[in-house]
Amino acid sequence: MDFITNIILIGVFLFLLKMYCNGRQNLIEKDLKGKVVVVTGGTHGMGIALVRELLKHHATVVSFSRNESLAQRISNELIKEFPNSQFEHITMDLGDLKSVKEATEICIEKYPEIDYIIDNAGILISPFTKTKQNLEGVIGINYVGHFLFNLKLLNALKIRHGRFIITSSIMAQFADKPITLDCKKNEFNCYQRYSQSKLALMMMAKELSLHGIEAVSIHPGVVVSNILHKYPLFIQWGYKILGFFIFKSVEDGIQTALHCIFSDSIVNGGYYKDCECSMLYKRAENTTERQEVWNKTYEIIKPFL
Repeated sequence: MDFITNIILIGVFLFLLKMYCNGRQNLIEKDLKGKVVVVTGGTHGMGIALVRELLKHHATVVSFSRNESLAQRISNELIKEFPNSQFEHITMDLGDLKSVKEATEICIEKYPEIDYIIDNAGILISPFTKTKQNLEGVIGINYVGHFLFNLKLLNALKIRHGRFIITSSIMAQFADKPITLDCKKNEFNCYQRYSQSKLALMMMAKELSLHGIEAVSIHPGVVVSNILHKYPLFIQWGYKILGFFIFKSVEDGIQTALHCIFSDSIVNGGYYKDCECSMLYKRAENTTERQEVWNKTYEIIKPFL
């Protein structure tokens, strides 16, 4: 009996742990027919889950990613799944500001008015790399590329009084050094650079909210991914088993983004996690630092505007 009782207690504990780690679910529904939604990184992970959910709600979805062959396969799947949907993919490399400029100009030509821009794409575990414009890769892709992307599409968003939904992370709180847009190889720490990039995105959302547009940053949660795909199988399986109980699925990970899309009103400049507004991290509230980072980034992307 004791053995069976222990098994039941463990099962109940794991079930409650899973429910807690899944976080809150979006409870708001809205028909998005006639709405144009732009998503970066819409061909894998949370991006494709978000695209599917938007198409279910009849939105016109424009997805940006750099993998053209994968995008074509995903497009074919979506056409079969949603035969009456309006979905388009535009190839773009966030690590190349010239590519961002060209892709956004294609988008504006086809969609001069936009309702939502969702900055979803990004990299986490990465070796030291440089972008086409010679910036350090993590902050160059996660932040600087999105900075240009957002400013290029800003006027199209303003026409419809639209909304930015920018994927930051709880990791932003661990950015304990000044944000620099480049670094040397011997100074590189991928986790610190990731944290800095997510803090910079939170700052960007706050700053955009002061430019006559709605903008929020969000933490999707710790989501199951394939970041360990190059590791031995026993490590991958251990990660998947552990991840099942303490990480969110991609479907759970998009709930806060959906909440911020479907909500009629949001806290402008706010930071959302688990479908509710949370406290913005102190450094993102620092006007001097925030504007300094904004101005330095603007000087880098200005030639591509």
